[in-house]
Amino acid sequence: MTKDVIALTPKMPDPMAILAGLYAGGPDLEAQTLHDGAVIQLTTPAGRPLLSVEAPLLIHVPGETARLLGPGTSGDAPVWWTEVRASTALPEAERLAASFAGRLNILLGGTTWPADTATLEVVELSPETATLAPPDEAQPAVDVLTPRAAVVINDRPLVPMTTWLSDILRIAADAERSLQIVTPPGTR
Repeated sequence: MTKDVIALTPKMPDPMAILAGLYAGGPDLEAQTLHDGAVIQLTTPAGRPLLSVEAPLLIHVPGETARLLGPGTSGDAPVWWTEVRASTALPEAERLAASFAGRLNILLGGTTWPADTATLEVVELSPETATLAPPDEAQPAVDVLTPRAAVVINDRPLVPMTTWLSDILRIAADAERSLQIVTPPGTR
């Protein structure tokens, strides 16, 4: 399963803020860009993806963050939406995503969804995690991959067609796999 953490900030995350967020894992992690720079992926030294950070989006419409993330979500428009997707297969990845969002919030102001997930801790990888090689088919956002299907488990009020999801759809179609998205009953 994967875990989404979203930083909602009044200022656009500049390269230094993004770098400070990525440094939450310390100096030993690797960073790479995907999708012509639209996604930054943080990996273990052996290349196993830990988290993916989407390019920030500016939300202009009042109430849009509450519509997308559910009632009680703060972050009045205009707000910059920076989405981080972490693998829960690696114990440190979820804490790393929370620390990335927390660092953006401390530098730029703002809030995090889910509420109260942001931290500022430096997340050290266990020796076992640090040496994990990437999976055969490196799709960190796919929770289950079978010969016939790619399964994504998403626990959000609304599942948006983000860069990572459109990429999974394209890869699944090219491999003649179905894409199955598993959500709670009320998800749109």
